[in-house]
Amino acid sequence: MASFETAKGMMRVAPEAMNVGAESPAIHRLYGLEKKDNQSFAWQCLVARRLSERGVRVVELFHAGSDLEKSWDNHEDVGKLSGLAGQVDQPIAALINDLKCRGMLDDTLVVIATEFGRTPYERKPDHTGRNHQKDVFTCMLAGGVSREGSSM
Repeated sequence: MASFETAKGMMRVAPEAMNVGAESPAIHRLYGLEKKDNQSFAWQCLVARRLSERGVRVVELFHAGSDLEKSWDNHEDVGKLSGLAGQVDQPIAALINDLKCRGMLDDTLVVIATEFGRTPYERKPDHTGRNHQKDVFTCMLAGGVSREGSSM
């Protein structure tokens, strides 16, 4: 029953939390959010802050790239990923800054992680891509408190 009550509470706050139209133009600029955008990673980051304000304990965002031609899973030319990085840099920085300005960053742990790493080099000398590296990946933590051995 507790799960159903939680779901009911989420359904009650979700529509209002996802309507970012009430946010100031300054907040839209901070996140790099275009008018009427309700799908981009910038929109996801702003909604994550709004959900957190309303007591949602875990929010997961996912940036897959805009299409198969421009996905993060690029084995041929890692230089093409700079455009994707530009789509996430400003919104992530805005989310962390916004949480800090609202006094929420100390109680909110922001985790940015990849599913696997990339090899640091390619065996073929003229190849600009990288292969998967299953033994390492990138992770960044900001804010919050996490103790060794604790469960979130």
